[in-house]
Amino acid sequence: MVIRNHRKQAKNSRSQCQSLSKIAGCANVKLLDLGEETQRNSLYKFFLQEVSVWNKLDHPNIAKLIGAKGDIREVNMAPESVKIDKPQNVCCIVVEYLAGGTLKSYLIRNRIKKLPLKIVVRLALDIARGLSYMHSLKIVHRDVKTENMLLDKEGRVKIADFGVSRVEAANLSEMTVRTGTVGYMAPEVFIGSPYDRKCDVYSFGICLWEIYCCSMPYYNITSIEESSYAFYKVCCE
Repeated sequence: MVIRNHRKQAKNSRSQCQSLSKIAGCANVKLLDLGEETQRNSLYKFFLQEVSVWNKLDHPNIAKLIGAKGDIREVNMAPESVKIDKPQNVCCIVVEYLAGGTLKSYLIRNRIKKLPLKIVVRLALDIARGLSYMHSLKIVHRDVKTENMLLDKEGRVKIADFGVSRVEAANLSEMTVRTGTVGYMAPEVFIGSPYDRKCDVYSFGICLWEIYCCSMPYYNITSIEESSYAFYKVCCE
């Protein structure tokens, strides 16, 4: 498999992920490095869960899954002039190519001049429609943030990255795992209480703030420890 015009974009806490853009001009690829053998089984389960959830979704505001493959032994990345780590044992998720990049990057580019209200409303409605569709299928994203939203060439938002998503449990006591991103995380998730799809609604509210202001709440807090403490204070006081 030859991957062209690629760039390293992201890491996640469980493993090193590489989001590679534009394969033959028509797709985005996410590579999940399975890492050491001791953690391979658990990471492969996350891969299967992500593919299982994503495969159920078909909506204009959700990035379209094209295909997936597990246990790829070798990845040939071109051009050779681009330096990037080459994982040796990976899983691969292929989604439609979206030329606009992440919503996060778009907001950063506009942090000085801000966005016109008309665009703010359009972006907000795109996200709301995508989340409403997911929730109608009882799927909880659990990591709603602007980095996990992509823009097509017309500027339409499409929700992506379902690595920690799951079908909502009938018994909410089964959903207490703290997962997601601090700053977007609902209070009940942060403190380890039972939660449901409403945690996505809270995260959507943070995204609305970010879209309108082109910056995060507590944007001047730099370290993870400081931001976690500030967020905990908001949640619990």
